[in-house]
Amino acid sequence: MSALAADLGLEAEITAGSDSSSWPNSPARGGRLHVTLLGSPLAPAAITVIAGLIAASGANIDRISRLAQRPVTCIEMDVSGGTGCAPTDLARAAAEQGVDVAVQRGGLRRGPCG
Repeated sequence: MSALAADLGLEAEITAGSDSSSWPNSPARGGRLHVTLLGSPLAPAAITVIAGLIAASGANIDRISRLAQRPVTCIEMDVSGGTGCAPTDLARAAAEQGVDVAVQRGGLRRGPCG
């Protein structure tokens, strides 16, 4: 992840964690995740790629909310079920699409995943 960020001229903060299936709110355990996408522009193709990765993991996107429109567009996907998509896969796909992504545990007390 650090190498990918460096290649893109970005800084990344990496927090080591355990296998995602052991997270208390992991989709693999029936928990929830919040996947936030941010871009200027946030093209439909980028949303499609990220949503496709989530769906391929067997998870469900329960709701999509727009959090901001100008000067950048930001949406949040509430995700549940499935085996969980690795945050690194989402980050790589987002970088390829030219957008930013954040993955957080669901619930009132959000925090980074992986």
